[in-house]
Amino acid sequence: GLSDDPFFQAPLAPAEDASRPISLFVGREPEMQLLGGQVVGSASSRAIVQGPAGVGKTSFVNRLKVALAEHGVLTHEEPVRVRPGMTPRQFCAEVLRVLLQIRATLLAHQAVGSPGTAAAPPGHARRAAARAAEALAEAKPDRETAFWRRVGRIVEGEDSLAGGLSVGGVGAQRERVRIPAEVGELSLIGEVETAVAYLARGRQGTGGAASRAGTRRVLLHVNNLENLSREDARAAAGLMQDVRDMFLAEHSHWLFVGADDVEHTVFRTSPQVGGVVPFAVTLAPLAPGEVAELLARRYEHLRRGARFMSPVAPDVAARLYTRYRGDLRNFLRLLSRAVQQHAVTAPGH
Repeated sequence: GLSDDPFFQAPLAPAEDASRPISLFVGREPEMQLLGGQVVGSASSRAIVQGPAGVGKTSFVNRLKVALAEHGVLTHEEPVRVRPGMTPRQFCAEVLRVLLQIRATLLAHQAVGSPGTAAAPPGHARRAAARAAEALAEAKPDRETAFWRRVGRIVEGEDSLAGGLSVGGVGAQRERVRIPAEVGELSLIGEVETAVAYLARGRQGTGGAASRAGTRRVLLHVNNLENLSREDARAAAGLMQDVRDMFLAEHSHWLFVGADDVEHTVFRTSPQVGGVVPFAVTLAPLAPGEVAELLARRYEHLRRGARFMSPVAPDVAARLYTRYRGDLRNFLRLLSRAVQQHAVTAPGH
């Protein structure tokens, strides 16, 4: 009686029309209020979200993004990812890429007349709206437009049309030439700070009560600080120290997500970084009752027709979950494999 496997391990998505919507999220209210209050109640903030592998950190952050977007905070879907051996410039370029995505979302909402600030219209409508709004801005270039064009070249490169004409006027041709992303050793911290300032200030008519009030907050989600080797942790700590001034940019709010020891292995190794990242929220395992509610919501979301039987009773699964020490991902993987195996070995039972 279910349309899909209820024991999926992928993170919940912010969009309500997604196959795994954020409305299936359960629990974590105290942590949500703590982090949400810090973002909404301050001009700039930095916090760590940590916990053991599989505890549900990504879904938690996605739920937090939805809650903050309702308060006018600008968010993004894909996180900034820290990679081994990443230089400060490369890290800043990844942040700029995310800020460009946030701007594209705002332009798309402006083009379709939507007041939203978190998720752009889906599919081709989003892309067409963003292109239309960008073309409108290009028709009346200003300093801000020129800045965003430069940022686009820095992180993505751009296409340009080149033409040629052969002897005698015969054989005219035009071809698209790819201008590569800018390279260099100079820091991009100043560009990140300027980009955040432009987004926080906003253009008139980009939507949302916060923009009409003249200021907005920008949430930046940094991920991949998990399963780091000792060497990678030292490198990540050095990277955070090199770019720490960027984290202090007004209207920027940073969430660093990683394993349950990332606070000490990456952010507390130097006083310069530890002093600007004041606290960490550690996600504990869900309570058995919350796991039962989680499965009940999934069953109801995937239910089809009036006839329905739980593949695994929520209360039974909740008791089994206590043996997994908070590893929700592997627990759900076990249930998925067990139910599939049972369906093969004992059909009709």
